[in-house]
Parts: sequence; C-alpha cells; structure tokens
Amino acid sequence: MNKDSEKNKTALEHAGEAFRKFWLEKGNAPIIKARHAELFIEPKVFLAGKLNPTISRLIIKEYLSKITLEDIASGRVVITSDHIKIKDKAGKLIAEVKSKKLIDSMMNKITNYLGKALSAKKAKEGLPYVEPAPEGNYAFGDIKDALIQFLDDMEKNDSKNLVRDAVVLLKKGSA
Repeated sequence: MNKDSEKNKTALEHAGEAFRKFWLEKGNAPIIKARHAELFIEPKVFLAGKLNPTISRLIIKEYLSKITLEDIASGRVVITSDHIKIKDKAGKLIAEVKSKKLIDSMMNKITNYLGKALSAKKAKEGLPYVEPAPEGNYAFGDIKDALIQFLDDMEKNDSKNLVRDAVVLLKKGSA
C-alpha cells in the first residue's frame, strides 16, 4: 500500500483495521486449512453501524483482565453477582457485562486477592489464617466471614458491596 492511500483512509477505516488486528491477535482467529492454502476468518468489524458484538466482548474481556484494585476501589469497575459495570472517570456507564462466566472469573480473581490479603493481615495480628482450598485458591464462602469481621459493620454493607468495600479498606490499610 502506498503512502497516499494510507493518508486518504478515514478514521473509521483505521479503527476497522486496528479492530481486525486486535481480533487476530487476541481472538483465537479460526483458520481453515485447505490442501494448498490457509484462510484466516475475519469478522465484519461493524454491523449495522455498530461494533460487532464478538469484538466488543473480546475488548471488554481484555480490559477486565488488566483492571487494578484501584479501579474497583474507585468505583470505575463494579463487580456484583449479577453484572459488571465499567464506568469512565466521570462515572458515566461505558459497558455492562452480564456474562455469568466472565462475572465468575472476575469474582474468583478478586476473591483470591482478598483471601491472600486477609490471611496476611490476620497473620500480622496473630489471629488464625484464612485457609485456602487444597489447590491454593480461596472461595468466597471461605473468606466471607473474615470479610464481614474485617468490615466490622455488616449493616452498612450489603453483600453486593462487600468485595468493593473490602478492597477499599485493604488498600487503605496497606498504604
């Protein structure tokens, strides 16, 4: 491709190319193998003027794999048992995820962090450890009582905010 045709592309064409490249790198792009050729399947990036839902899900999944505890503590990412909400810095809703598989994955990730942090905190205080499962992971049921005890006031914290509140308090305690 020459430089002139590259300059003449619209922002939408550049975005489409970037989304295709992202999908090929992160989306496990299917390959059809024939006797003398291999074909990579590329999705249509935009369908009826909107981003292809397959690409949208992939972008959200990649974003969630990179969130920090500060994102949860600040409320930019809200994880509950029935949805994940992603907000911008101003608090405006950007995306809402209702995929049970993705929600469970994020809850497990956060629960493991909280289990390790609570275990370390209890060890410093000379209290019994919060015990992980045999494979080394923590389940929410295993740490729920420790979280409630840590938060000290369950009346102000319903179970949907328990994880976020614990992250906020643990971050304050480690600062």
